[in-house]
Amino acid sequence: MAKVWDDSMKRLMSANPQHFVSWVLKGAQYKRSLSTELRNKVREADFLVEATFNGEEISIHFEFQSSDDEDMAERLLEYNVDATLEHKRRVLSCVIYLRKDSNIVESPLEWKLPDGHVLLWFEFVVIKLWEIAAEELMSTGLV
Repeated sequence: MAKVWDDSMKRLMSANPQHFVSWVLKGAQYKRSLSTELRNKVREADFLVEATFNGEEISIHFEFQSSDDEDMAERLLEYNVDATLEHKRRVLSCVIYLRKDSNIVESPLEWKLPDGHVLLWFEFVVIKLWEIAAEELMSTGLV
């Protein structure tokens, strides 16, 4: 039954997409329809753990980065959403930069419409190893 509704709505939308665009976002102009087939790629996070925080089961996702990647925030978001859906719990993402580089991506990732309307706000932890004193690292038990 859902497919019947889906197909009907798709036909209705195809008949006049501008009406739907204007309904959802006043002032926007329809340009063209895009492929509805979205990429389904296999992604593998560097490290993903289960933890308890304030009595709640969560996951923590770690990415280790040794060179600049201007798409790091978007990659973290993608991993975060995939891990959230896979494990059915909240996920905190963290990127650990191993070396100083010119293009360090900072949190948050924010996507806005031209009128300032926030579409997405994604916070993640950024650790820059070169900013942490050796003594502090040694005291954590990490090394």
